[in-house]
Amino acid sequence: MTPAPTPNISPARQLNIVKISLALCGAPASTIVGPDKSESRVVFNLSVGGEQVGLLDATVGEIGLPLTLAEARSMQYYDSQYQLPSHITAALTRAVPRADDVLWLSFPQPSGYLPLVPWESLISQTLDIPILRLCYTTVQPIISTHSLDIIVCFSFPLAKQVMDPKQMIDYYFDHIPDNIQRCTTFHVFADAAAQQVLRDVQSRHTDCELVIYDPNLAAQYEVPSANPSPSDSIAELESPFLLWMRDAMGSRSADVVHFFCHGYLGRDEGFLCFSQSPLQNTDERWARFVGARQICNFLDQVGAWSVAFSSQPGNFSIAGLRLLHDQMARIRPGPCLYHDMQRDPTSAGLTATYQYAYAIEEAYPPKSGAVSLICHPDWAMPTSSPDDESKQLMDELTLSGRIPDVFEGRENTPSWIASGQRALERSVAQLIAGPPPRGTDTLLHSGKADALRFVADTLEKHARVLGLGEKEKS
Repeated sequence: MTPAPTPNISPARQLNIVKISLALCGAPASTIVGPDKSESRVVFNLSVGGEQVGLLDATVGEIGLPLTLAEARSMQYYDSQYQLPSHITAALTRAVPRADDVLWLSFPQPSGYLPLVPWESLISQTLDIPILRLCYTTVQPIISTHSLDIIVCFSFPLAKQVMDPKQMIDYYFDHIPDNIQRCTTFHVFADAAAQQVLRDVQSRHTDCELVIYDPNLAAQYEVPSANPSPSDSIAELESPFLLWMRDAMGSRSADVVHFFCHGYLGRDEGFLCFSQSPLQNTDERWARFVGARQICNFLDQVGAWSVAFSSQPGNFSIAGLRLLHDQMARIRPGPCLYHDMQRDPTSAGLTATYQYAYAIEEAYPPKSGAVSLICHPDWAMPTSSPDDESKQLMDELTLSGRIPDVFEGRENTPSWIASGQRALERSVAQLIAGPPPRGTDTLLHSGKADALRFVADTLEKHARVLGLGEKEKS
């Protein structure tokens, strides 16, 4: 799972972009804008309408940015210490148009801990405009346009628990937009101790299709031992929570998975914190940590095209959850959401983001400092032409050009087809991000493309045998 670089978005899109990068002390002098070459700096490269209009910088001290793991861990529990210097805010105020056009944030390498900064919150204090983060791939997942299946996962490990489980669960279900409720099935998974809260929610929201899954079904999975030094080297599913959710969904696929969990900051990786298992929550010292590779594998297996993380008040590691959010977007196509409940007490930011990212109807991008949404510009500009290279590769090397009606026109896509498609989409994104030469013809005739084409052919063949995708290829 090689992280993808920032995509080469065509200037014809005329986006407003702030590219935020890190110029470390000792780097070539040409990469440092300011007069002081002795301190690492954060560089802001501002383009409006596709044309560069400004190049500014600030010291990492002015921003409050950590440069080492020790520094990041010392400030991982909160993010109120970050600042945007006045000369940066003044430049943005002068240059960025006052309209509903999105201001896109981009983090080209080296980025260090830049993704941990609540840029949306800092910038929105000055600019009342939508602020989104630019995705790391030009590939967009093929999605359903008729209905949604959202997995919602709550875990309250005893070692990290701060917020009342009832408050968190009510917070989510009491603020779901009506138009999303009407077309969505919510698949809810939580620790055994929260089951009565879920039943109360279900009894109050009778107009919402809410399926609660029995945690006793997780009894078959091994309870992992505590690991104070987790690593993201494990890709195979080991978490009893992820195994439970995957197996409980059976042949039904998901579109979105939304985690309400604490974060944890590892060496250079972010993790989710779970209790020992859905049935066991007795460890007062250590939660059980799950990293990006396992989560990515889980999302592929359930066929999800988007993932969301909500940070509760008192989150053990806001930095860990923000880093995980960025990691997921670097290795997987599709919208990736980080949501700060502390900054969004009425859920207005989450509601607006759900409308924009997940509603079947078109919606305006959110204006909220409480959310960090990483997505493709086409989510904000649905009438624009898709990237030609990505579209051709997706049509030839995945199911999007073969049996798109299986995804777009069904109430629910079988999980094995959705799972295969997500793996193909991720592989196409990696193919595009590979080393030069990167021409479409070259990529289509590569050995990797042949392997993807074989997998897509096999999936299409089995789908048609089962009577799926009856429409002929265009």
